Amino acid sequence: MGPSYRVLILGGGFGGLSCCCAVTATGLAWIETAGFRALPPIDRLVLTIMMYDPEKETDLYAAMLGDPDSAAVVRFNIPGRDFMNFWHLQRGGPWDLPAGRIAEFNRFLRGSVEVVARCNGVVENVPVKSGGFARSA
Repeated sequence: MGPSYRVLILGGGFGGLSCCCAVTATGLAWIETAGFRALPPIDRLVLTIMMYDPEKETDLYAAMLGDPDSAAVVRFNIPGRDFMNFWHLQRGGPWDLPAGRIAEFNRFLRGSVEVVARCNGVVENVPVKSGGFARSA
């Protein structure tokens, strides 16, 4: 896949913006129960959302799993136009999603929520055949 296609796919085109966030063990169980279709409710004020960058996975996972309550990093896609309903800037980040808006945000997710890393004392990537990462069984 050429660079222009990569930008379109990861940058909000065909599959939407590829984003990720850290979740707790309770949140991960909730995602699994929801059939990997939504982000979980949280007991904090905000959920920190970051752009998913497959070229900087290790740094991203280390930063997100630095919180002792984090159990995994999940990746999800949202169309760019819908992302703009929550934040006016697509570039940069991280962005804080207020806990009270997670259900609204979930309505715009495209595809499945995928587990891309788990933390069991150490960060563990969850590889898939497509060359990316996905939820583990």
